[in-house]
Amino acid sequence: MPLAAEAGFALLYAVTSVPSVDGVPAGRPEARALPTEASSAYLDAVDRITSRLLGEAYRRLHRIVRHPVARVHLDAGGETPLDADVYLAVHSSGVAVWEVWIPVGRQPFNAERWKGWLDFDTAGSVAARLWSILAGTADDPQDEPARPEFYLPFSVVRVPDHELEDVVERHGPEIVQLLQLGPSRQPLKATYVAEVLDGDFCLHQGGISLLGRRGAVDVHAPADLPGALPPLDAVPFLITLEMLVLERAVLRALQHRLTEALSEGIEDLVMLKQQALDALEEYYGTLTVTNAFSAKATRQGQELLGVDDLYDSVVDRMEIVTFAITTNYQRNSNLLTFWLTIVFGAVETGSLAAVVATWYYHEHLLMVLAWTLGMTMLTAFVIIMLLRSKAR
Repeated sequence: MPLAAEAGFALLYAVTSVPSVDGVPAGRPEARALPTEASSAYLDAVDRITSRLLGEAYRRLHRIVRHPVARVHLDAGGETPLDADVYLAVHSSGVAVWEVWIPVGRQPFNAERWKGWLDFDTAGSVAARLWSILAGTADDPQDEPARPEFYLPFSVVRVPDHELEDVVERHGPEIVQLLQLGPSRQPLKATYVAEVLDGDFCLHQGGISLLGRRGAVDVHAPADLPGALPPLDAVPFLITLEMLVLERAVLRALQHRLTEALSEGIEDLVMLKQQALDALEEYYGTLTVTNAFSAKATRQGQELLGVDDLYDSVVDRMEIVTFAITTNYQRNSNLLTFWLTIVFGAVETGSLAAVVATWYYHEHLLMVLAWTLGMTMLTAFVIIMLLRSKAR
């Protein structure tokens, strides 16, 4: 018999451009305003824990601003309907993450059912339907929305009446399946389950925190039931995941921008390089957290979610942009030197010609002027031809 558990899910959808905060409630029959008291309590908790994780100085920079958006009422396919609280975390670089929190209350531990809700690639899943609402295509079944830049579900499970050892013994394979969201229903090998569970980085007794390529799981037993809000002990993990997803989206946007920018001028390239340096500084700054839990989660996440590979790719493209800036600068400098040589050489020759012409035509100013201009233009032409022959 499955254990009784209280579960909740945070779905993170990363996008590389900031959507409208008012886009979800407007005209959506299943959406209504978030209760002010609940959203304020949640945002205050996130703000407080962010300061503890990343430092008060980072919080005051306002690199990430969270907006309460809406509460969306979802049909769960014949089961009890689900309420999804939608927030939007906007990064100062212009990327954002839709953060959707779905508490499902007390029910039997059933990873197979939860997988069906969370699998973005399953048609009609909760994750897919939510994205169609967020992307604004829910009313037109023919209009398939573009995929988010990245999608990551975070499963939070609390088992109040049993010890963690009992939970792992009875539902260990399901925890691994929930982490990986694999489509297969074939039983997993015990050795593989043990290997995955060994990646736990939770620091507290009675807890398991796991991160994979397709999801994250946090299980505590025994545990107090969280009620309407996500349990506060899961918020540090959620903030770490959100930072990883945001940083991935920032690097992805930079990668695309750096690839497309090589034909731009020096000023645009220098500005883009400064933006990239700022983002790369944040990669090492904000993700260098102060506690062992988040540090280990971050290290795993950077590798598993491809953040490290994206970072290396951006650095490689930065070198190309730096070379383009240097090349364009040298070309412009050479061009400036070329024209200055022509101008000063011609002016100098024209001045000498004016002196000579004044001796011969001191009573004919027009002749002096014509002689001066003619010699100046002739000298400029000769210098241009000489420089061109040397440049070949």
